[in-house]
Amino acid sequence: MNPTDAAAGAGPAAATPPAESFAQGFTGNLGATAVLGLTLVTNEDGLVRLRITYRDELARSHAQPALHAGAIITAIDSTMGMTGMQDIQRVTGAASGIATLDFRYDEFSAPATRADVLIESRCERMHNDILYITGACTSLDGTAVHGRATGRFIRTPHSSVPAAAGGDVIAARFGKPAGVA
Repeated sequence: MNPTDAAAGAGPAAATPPAESFAQGFTGNLGATAVLGLTLVTNEDGLVRLRITYRDELARSHAQPALHAGAIITAIDSTMGMTGMQDIQRVTGAASGIATLDFRYDEFSAPATRADVLIESRCERMHNDILYITGACTSLDGTAVHGRATGRFIRTPHSSVPAAAGGDVIAARFGKPAGVA
């Protein structure tokens, strides 16, 4: 099938579950996203926004009760992964896993004390099996950008063990690291 046809709603992509259903299943069922308590805010037109609700166990420290950068980074990486899997399904009409090839998060400022934040991501482009995805962490009203992320993800075969499938695809594409049998 031509990906342009799928994007236009022809063929198997028309049977794709609604974006909101996809995101709700993602945020409630996966380890890190469930622990972080991510909730869906928006999932339309290729833009995904999830909310992290502040909790003391996610704080940087008792002296600085703002969301910890590690929690934000985990949430943004997970959100970018969800965005990539969803876009693959939208374009091809088939489920697929993805694996992170590289990921970068630049923090500009800590969130406000005890404040919730928005995590957003968008797939900027797909080329062959590589997805280029951007993301950000902002205040709820969008006036403060706390950090930005970029990442490249590789499409993997759909698997109940995504990390294993991702490792196999990366090894086949790029070779195994030195010293690995």
